[in-house]
Amino acid sequence: MELQSFGPNIWFASHPLRFWGLEVGTRMTVIRLAKDELVIISPIQLTPQLIADLEELGTVTYIIAPNRYHHLFAAAFKQQYPQAKLLAAVGLAEKCPHLPIDDAISAPTGQIGGQLFYRQFPGLYMPSLQGADPLNEVVFYHAESRSLVITDIAFHFDRTSGGLTQAIAKLIGVYDKLQLTILEKWLIRDKAAMEVAVRSVLDWDFDRVMMAHGSPILTGGKSMLKAGYEWLLDKEL
Repeated sequence: MELQSFGPNIWFASHPLRFWGLEVGTRMTVIRLAKDELVIISPIQLTPQLIADLEELGTVTYIIAPNRYHHLFAAAFKQQYPQAKLLAAVGLAEKCPHLPIDDAISAPTGQIGGQLFYRQFPGLYMPSLQGADPLNEVVFYHAESRSLVITDIAFHFDRTSGGLTQAIAKLIGVYDKLQLTILEKWLIRDKAAMEVAVRSVLDWDFDRVMMAHGSPILTGGKSMLKAGYEWLLDKEL
């Protein structure tokens, strides 16, 4: 299988990706809800093997572009699974009007299928040629596997990464840590709103963390995320 298990009813698949010339990889998460409905978070490039794996697991029902950057393969997924609902972060429809988006994830918090919970994570911006773009990320919590699913609110590169990636990760503060890069901290626009979001996420009972870039964390993820955002949290949780 191209998909790898991450816990009960949750899988992932990885794909090569370069960002600003650096190999950071990217990762898709698959969550199976009741009635074998599949949620695809941050879709990657489809392959015959991946299609076969998904067919074996269930029916692709939701495809999610979790922020304004992780949408590269969303249209191809929607074409392959036209019956699925394409959900996107706020602002993605305006950024990419060609995408066949069904709905924006606009509520501050919510749930999908009664088993997958989400919340907005405001305040983060990505560096761009124009200066900075809002990320508008949505983060997810899968209670059954006690997994937090994130995209760009934290990174975790370690010795399994390539040599150059490790070197850059150490330079920007994300080597063997679960946190933002130095540059992203500098681009934060609303620290108060982000602090509320971090505290709310830490209220979830998660242990594992699946991120789009870096190595997944099988245990101790909550303490690592708390440590990674300690600079923002000025009071004990």
